[in-house]
Amino acid sequence: MGNRSLSGSPIVAALLSLLFPGLGQAAAGDRRRGLIVAIPILAILAALALLLVFARDSLFGLTLNQGWLTSLLILDLVAFIYHGWAIVDSYLLARKGQPEKRRIKGAGTKWAPVLGVALVMAGAVGAHGAFAQVDMGWQHDLYCLTAPTPCWVTDNPGASDTSQPTDPGVISEVDTGSPVPLPTGSEGPLATFNPIDFPPYQPRTDAENWAQDGQLNVVLIGVGVENNPSQVGPDTVMAVHIELATGRTIMVSVGRTYTCVPLPASWSHFANPASNGCPAHSYPSQLWNLENDALANCRNFPILTSTCGQSPDPNKYLRATEVEETAIGMLVGWQIDGSVTMNPVGLIKLIDDMGGVNINVKSTVTDYPCGPAGTPQAKWRVCDLCPNCAVGSPNKVHYGYEIPEKALGAAQAKAAISKMIADSASSGGKQKVSGVGGADVQFTIKPGQQHMDGDWALAYARSRIYYTEFDRQGRQQEVLKALRQSVNPCDIVGNAGGWLSALADVPYAFNTDLPINNIQDVKQWASLASRVGGDGVQKLVLTPKLGNNGGNLNITNWASGGKYPMIDQNVINQVRQLEAQGLSASPTAGASASASGGGAGC
Repeated sequence: MGNRSLSGSPIVAALLSLLFPGLGQAAAGDRRRGLIVAIPILAILAALALLLVFARDSLFGLTLNQGWLTSLLILDLVAFIYHGWAIVDSYLLARKGQPEKRRIKGAGTKWAPVLGVALVMAGAVGAHGAFAQVDMGWQHDLYCLTAPTPCWVTDNPGASDTSQPTDPGVISEVDTGSPVPLPTGSEGPLATFNPIDFPPYQPRTDAENWAQDGQLNVVLIGVGVENNPSQVGPDTVMAVHIELATGRTIMVSVGRTYTCVPLPASWSHFANPASNGCPAHSYPSQLWNLENDALANCRNFPILTSTCGQSPDPNKYLRATEVEETAIGMLVGWQIDGSVTMNPVGLIKLIDDMGGVNINVKSTVTDYPCGPAGTPQAKWRVCDLCPNCAVGSPNKVHYGYEIPEKALGAAQAKAAISKMIADSASSGGKQKVSGVGGADVQFTIKPGQQHMDGDWALAYARSRIYYTEFDRQGRQQEVLKALRQSVNPCDIVGNAGGWLSALADVPYAFNTDLPINNIQDVKQWASLASRVGGDGVQKLVLTPKLGNNGGNLNITNWASGGKYPMIDQNVINQVRQLEAQGLSASPTAGASASASGGGAGC
């Protein structure tokens, strides 16, 4: 009788098939038919269960595979057709089983069943549509993570490089935030580069074979896209070196104001000394302008040149990134495997997704407006009393720390200020902030252990107006250390859904040319990170030694009237020595991290 009562309601049968194909047929009185209809969904669930139990890593790898995600989208379409057929079939089967009188009695409301079935089908459309939306969202996120052109770029797609080789002494610079120079240094003779001191240059278009030399060498690039989203001049440049066999690790921060960074001898455009006195085979401008120069002058940089002149050039940004990697690799002496580029939005969201970071602040960090006497900015400080403030500004006015409004958007920048003010209330007085006007604020971060969300961590890592570039590089390393300590890298391998969910906020501000869609590579990186993180990582900031500033590089050559440090062979030799000392001080990881291990630690 229970089956007969259910079969008397075709809409109930349709609803049951919406919940699980085959249930409606069974409820309509045909259990054998219901079992046959349920076989496809039962098979899929069984396969998924087996994967979760016996091959969870493989399932994680599939979520990083664009082809597999596309296949899932097609499977979802097929499943929708199957699901819709199951709903209609169960409805018709149940209706067929109704007594004749009952069907005649309902003739006056003939549109009610149609409406009921339509509503049930709408549920199926919603369920499968939601799955398709998630799938397509994952595909787009994965694409953005490794796209040749970063997804945050708003470059003119019609603009392409049609340049001929230009004079290396004349560089078209795009300022993404004027660097703060150190005090003027003395000038002396340049030591010509010795090519044997550089790693051999090998054209590279992918990082699939990153482990062949027994090292993982990655460049970390922070870009200030808030000034011009089509440009990629870095605010931050770091190189990370990990020995796979021992786990010994060193992180090296490179000043973005450095001039004459070495380039490969095969790049004939830079074969002769530039007009500003840089040695042959070096970049005759500041490092932060190198990527933008590569964007504008494709033919000067022989990487992926087959697309030079195309409109648009699909390799434009990838070429610029690899040019940067090449120069950094030659400076620090490592064959770079790939890079990770992040803009301010990426750092904020990544830290917020992790629930914030804990940082032990060593000394007070502050940023205030300043200006000439009589101006509103002078309320906080007179710029004439701060030589590094507002360099290049004719009125010498600094408006305070600027929330990255053009990267976040005006509404989000305003919300960020409100959030920083709210967070400071629970900091025990260690964080203070107030709005100045627009996206500008004044803030103070006092010494001590404290918790920071993304906006506060960015302010701590990014503020530079009252400090040198090298002061903030040390703080940036502290933020990276805190990020590493906030997450267990092996969780990345074991939690595919959570990892992709965390990255969902980041792709529009994150880009890499590393093979992150290869599960074996991800496992090995996670295993390495789990062994070498924390205080064992040696941190080196390549700081010029001037007076009593505590630097570690003796640099005697300065460009632009003594403002920007120039790299020559003497500096290269010092860099190599400092790196060797740092690696010697780095402890060996507790377990082997060799390339052949395949990430066994996770």
